[in-house]
Amino acid sequence: MKKINAIIKQPKYYDKFKCIGGECPASCCVGWDIFWKKDEINKLKECNCSEKLTELINTSFVPSNDIDRYTIALRPNGECPFLTEEKLCLIQKEQGEEYLSEICTVYPRLSNCIYNIATKLCTTSCYAVLDLICHDESSMDIYMREWKGEMLLTNRFKENDIEQHPELLHLNAIFDFLYNIMLDKKHDIETSIILAALAAKKISEFAEDGKADMIPEVIEKLKPQLKDKAQIESINNIKPNYTFSIGVVNDILMKMYGSNVLLPLYTDGIADVDKYKTGMAKFKEFFAENSYAVKNIILNLFMEFFTAYYNKEYTIYDNFLYFVVSAASAKLVAASTGYACRTEKHAQEEFLRSQAVIAHSFVSNRAMIDIITNYLKAQKWHTIGYLASMIK
Repeated sequence: MKKINAIIKQPKYYDKFKCIGGECPASCCVGWDIFWKKDEINKLKECNCSEKLTELINTSFVPSNDIDRYTIALRPNGECPFLTEEKLCLIQKEQGEEYLSEICTVYPRLSNCIYNIATKLCTTSCYAVLDLICHDESSMDIYMREWKGEMLLTNRFKENDIEQHPELLHLNAIFDFLYNIMLDKKHDIETSIILAALAAKKISEFAEDGKADMIPEVIEKLKPQLKDKAQIESINNIKPNYTFSIGVVNDILMKMYGSNVLLPLYTDGIADVDKYKTGMAKFKEFFAENSYAVKNIILNLFMEFFTAYYNKEYTIYDNFLYFVVSAASAKLVAASTGYACRTEKHAQEEFLRSQAVIAHSFVSNRAMIDIITNYLKAQKWHTIGYLASMIK
C-alpha cells in the first residue's frame, strides 16, 4: 500500500453490485477453474473448521504448474466442492469472507491501472452484473473522482512495454475517445462501433508508422471527421450480411469455445436468416422496456477488453477487432435467445445466462486474441468492410 494521487474511473453501476449467491442461474462456482494461492490455503488450514470442511480443505486443492498456485478439484457435475446444497460457499458460511481466496473475494470486480488512472468495473461473465446493466439505461455512464490516500495499485504496463509500444502512453485518451463514440445516442450501436473501428484503424496506422507521439493530435482531427454526414450515411447504407455474421461468430464459438448457443439460428446446418430476423424481433419484444440492454453489454465488454488492453503485442485495431467479435456474439445471442424462448421471463433469464457464459470465454483466456485474430486474418476477414458486415 502506498499513498497516491489518482483518478478513479468507473461506470455508474459499479458500487451497486451485490452477489446474489444461491439465486444465481450462472454461478461462478460451477464449471470454472478456481485458483488459490499457497498462503491462502495455509491460512484456511489453520482455522477451527467443522469435520466436513476440514476434509474438503485437505482433499480439494490440486497443485498447478505454478508452484504457488493450486486449482480446486471440481465435483463430477462441475460444482466447486465447497458449494453447499443451498448453493452457498461453505468456507464463507463457516469462516467468513476473509478466508476466501483473493479471486473469490474480488470477483466479478476488475481493476486496471494505467499511470494515475485506475478503472474499476465488473465483468459481464457475472449474471448479476448483466442484470444490473440491463435494467438501467444510464448504468454505463462513466464517473470520475479524485483519490488521495492509500491504495494498492499495480500499473498495467512496465517501462520496457512503453519503450517497445509508445502508443500505450496514450491508451487512456484512446479509450475515452473510442468509448465516447460508442456511448453517443445519436447513432445505433452498430454505426457507433464502425465509426470507432475507423478511428482505431487510423490511430493504429500512426502507431505502426512510428508516430505514436502524434496520437493526441490525430484524435482531435478525427473528432469532426466522425461527424461527417456523408460518412455516417454511407455506414447506415451498409446492408447486413446475416449469413456471414452468424457463420463467422458461430465458427469461433464452436471451434474455440465449444459453444452451440447459436444453434437455434440454424436449419439443417445452414445459417437461417429468417430465424435470425424472427429471433431478433422477439428479443426486442421481450426486452421492450430494456431496449438498451445489448448496447450496455457491448459497452461493458469494451471496458473489459480495452482498459486491460488484451495483448500489447497486437495493434490497437487488432485489439478492437477482438472486442467487435464479442460484441457481434452478444447481438447474435440475443437473436438466438429470442427465437428459442417463448416467454419474456424465460428469454430474459436465458439471455443473461448465455451471455455470462460467452463473456467468460472471451474475457478469461487472454490467448484467445491470438487464435481469433489469426483466424480472421487467415480468412482475410480483418478489414473494416468485413468488421462492418460482422457487427451489422
